[in-house]
Amino acid sequence: MGERLGGLRRWRQLPAAEIERRARRRLDRADLVARIGPMLGLMGTLIPLGPGLAALGDGNVQILSVAMRVAFDTTVLGLLIGVLGFALGRLRRRWYDELLDELEAQTIKERDDESALAL
Repeated sequence: MGERLGGLRRWRQLPAAEIERRARRRLDRADLVARIGPMLGLMGTLIPLGPGLAALGDGNVQILSVAMRVAFDTTVLGLLIGVLGFALGRLRRRWYDELLDELEAQTIKERDDESALAL
């Protein structure tokens, strides 16, 4: 989240193409976290259920209880990671869009000023 701690201020000095490249790379990472987190949570849900259900077949409810706890914990953790990745991606998209809009408006203003001076 260095964008709000001065990162975007430094980006203003860069060409628009470089800003877009950096923004795309950061957004891709946030999107990856948003997608991978729930997938890993699902894996963490299903993997312990196998031994837990096998233990239930043997009458061992204690092992099933531990497996269910692990399954639910990993589900919640995976969803939390997904939500955080999604929220971070949305915030960054908004920040980068605002920065690019400002730079575009500044470029148009400078071009208009140059045209007015040329007349």
